[in-house]
Amino acid sequence: MKVLLVEDSEVVIKYVQHVLASEPDIELLPPARDGAAGVEAALRLAPDVILMDLGLPVLDGIAAITEIMRTHPTPIVVLSGRLDSPSVDRTFESLAAGAVDVLAKPAGLGIANVDGFRARLVRTLRVMAQACVVARGRKLPVDRTAPPETDWPETDWEALQEAGREAGRPLPRSPQIVLIGTSTGGPQLLDRLLRALPAPFPLPIVIAQHIMVGFEDGLARWLAESGHQVEVVRAPRPIEAGRVYLAPADRHLAVTARGFTLRDAGVTLPVPSADVLFGSAAEAVGAGVVALLLTGMGADGAEGLLALRQAGARTIAQAGETCVVDGMPQAARRRGAACEVLGPEEMIRMLLRVGSDSRS
Repeated sequence: MKVLLVEDSEVVIKYVQHVLASEPDIELLPPARDGAAGVEAALRLAPDVILMDLGLPVLDGIAAITEIMRTHPTPIVVLSGRLDSPSVDRTFESLAAGAVDVLAKPAGLGIANVDGFRARLVRTLRVMAQACVVARGRKLPVDRTAPPETDWPETDWEALQEAGREAGRPLPRSPQIVLIGTSTGGPQLLDRLLRALPAPFPLPIVIAQHIMVGFEDGLARWLAESGHQVEVVRAPRPIEAGRVYLAPADRHLAVTARGFTLRDAGVTLPVPSADVLFGSAAEAVGAGVVALLLTGMGADGAEGLLALRQAGARTIAQAGETCVVDGMPQAARRRGAACEVLGPEEMIRMLLRVGSDSRS
């Protein structure tokens, strides 16, 4: 695997070289020390993955990402070093430009921080080398007032109901809440979905997005640019229609009959966990849930999605060919947890119909 580092700090360059020196399957290419050199090196050296700083001379990181994704699409992982609001917001701008993931630089570059960062970096690089990326062009405006297309086949609810009767499962009923679980590649797709939905949406939307601590508020601000009211849930509270809720980065978010509750993070599950969110909703809401499991590494959400399907909910796994990383949706598909397997445009049509039906 060939990795290109685009970074102007000599300290960080030497640190990454040290971290990757013991990985025989990773070849660290000569570093590019400014954004323009990074674009040129991406075209000339054809790396499998690019590690990109954002504060670069000549051409900044976001402009470099935009140009690389336009001319030579490559999985790009952003190295972010600061957690103040402007820096975090620029991190999400980089995802909009086409980066696939973000890694926080260690708080200090001493030996004590090497092992943890090495594990995260190496795991991310190996997964991202297989990530699915496509060329990015100019974003087209979304007409949120347009009615959902009617030529897409509707779900055969009679068949689902009959299958549910035979399996002894509760029958589907009118949706009350939309749940979404996702990881790598999720922020870009969440932005795409929310921009296509009317704001406010008639049902509450609750998201478990795997994210680093300190980045969740930036994600909320970025998603709020879609026109929706987006907030991070940090304390128990009622659930209200017309809002988009994000799980915090350091705790699990669960749904109860009274609203949200928070659970301490364990040592085995990703945080925040889609399994916890989905599993709690299967017990509290059951057939009133519409749940989507989107792109991401690992298998989080598959068991929870299965519990929701068994409770009569409408469960959707993202189609593998449309995922940045087809880990979580694939695990759900293999377990038979999904009623439907949809790509992003099909999800948008489905959610528009769900919203329209909930108003009638």
